[in-house]
Amino acid sequence: MTLLPSGPNVIGFANVGAVRDKPEEPNAGELWAMYVHPDHWGSGAGFVLMNATVEEFDRKGYGPSYLWVFTDNQQARRFYERQGWTATNDVTDFEIDGIAVSETCYRRP
Repeated sequence: MTLLPSGPNVIGFANVGAVRDKPEEPNAGELWAMYVHPDHWGSGAGFVLMNATVEEFDRKGYGPSYLWVFTDNQQARRFYERQGWTATNDVTDFEIDGIAVSETCYRRP
C-alpha cells in the first residue's frame, strides 16, 4: 500500500498486488484500490500517487497491469485514461445492497 501524506493527514492511498482474475497472465499486476480525498482532486495528488503505483508495479516485477472502475464514474475513467490506461472489453455487472452496478476493466502495458 502506498500512502500520500500531507502533513499529519493522509490525503490518498493506493493498494496493488497480483491480478486476481487473469490466470492466463501470472505476471500481471492489479491496482486494487486508489483514493484521493475530494479536497485534493485537481491538485496533482492523483498523478503523484499513480506514479508511485507504477513504481510499485515495476518493483514487484509485474508486466501488464489491470484495474476495475465503476463504469459510470466518468471522472475516474478520464483520470486513468490520461495516465495511460486503456479500457478493455471486460465489463462485470453485480449488485450492492440491491443496486445494480457495472465495472469496466482497464489495462496498462
